Amino acid sequence: MQPKQRTNTLMRPMIAAACSIIGLAACTTGSQYPSAQTQPIPAAPTLSMQGYGEIQFGEKLSQLPQALRDSMKQPIAPEERECAYVAFARYPNILFMVENDVITRADLRQSLPNSLNVTFNMSSAEVLKRHPSAVITEHKYDEAGHYLTLSAPDRRSAFVLEESKGRITEIRSGLLPSVKYVEGCA
Repeated sequence: MQPKQRTNTLMRPMIAAACSIIGLAACTTGSQYPSAQTQPIPAAPTLSMQGYGEIQFGEKLSQLPQALRDSMKQPIAPEERECAYVAFARYPNILFMVENDVITRADLRQSLPNSLNVTFNMSSAEVLKRHPSAVITEHKYDEAGHYLTLSAPDRRSAFVLEESKGRITEIRSGLLPSVKYVEGCA
């Protein structure tokens, strides 16, 4: 029994050394799985007065990256080229107004991150507390509603929030005058 026990005693340090070397080699050769520290988490797209995600107001639809154009849910019909809404698979719950190939506005269909930090159903009192420079005008169709407009300093773009009975019901942003069109493309 002595020789067998001696072999095991000699083999253990050799096996441990081999495992250490293999482990170090795996650490230094790079892994096929990037660590969380090397890969930043992409920020969620945020609606601003300049655009949303990869899309900038004033940009031509035809000049968007091909992958984004390919994700359009439906192409614009020839008779709608003057004004139409488009949606992209990459950006659900937001519609983009396109006028003569130029992206002019975005309408949220649900609360999404935006530079005003405003959400659907937020009280208009809270919006005005956060943004006292908002201009309030009467709603065209809703007797209990108003438009709250926050314009960029250069007056070329704005946010328009619609409220009814003191609660935000619509959020849109884009270039003036398009962002103020009450009936969209109608």
